[in-house]
Amino acid sequence: MPRRGKGGLLRGYPGRIVATRLDATRSLFALDLRGPVAWLFGNEGAGISPEVGALATDAIRIPMPGAAESLNVAMAATVCLFEQVRQRQPG
Repeated sequence: MPRRGKGGLLRGYPGRIVATRLDATRSLFALDLRGPVAWLFGNEGAGISPEVGALATDAIRIPMPGAAESLNVAMAATVCLFEQVRQRQPG
């Protein structure tokens, strides 16, 4: 199988490509996650690469009260996927 470059699988994706970013101004809770979504999560220190980040259709932040600056990638993914499931519930 040929190797794809960074972001090769995302090019042409028909849904939202959502990147979590510390500098994003849009809240996770303000985004409509009911359709197809591909998530981009980076590690705490480096985040996602600029090449992959450029493929994102949306950049979001996870609102956190208090002094916490960021979540580790597992926790960030958990919060985002839970919100996506919550939004897809009927009624």
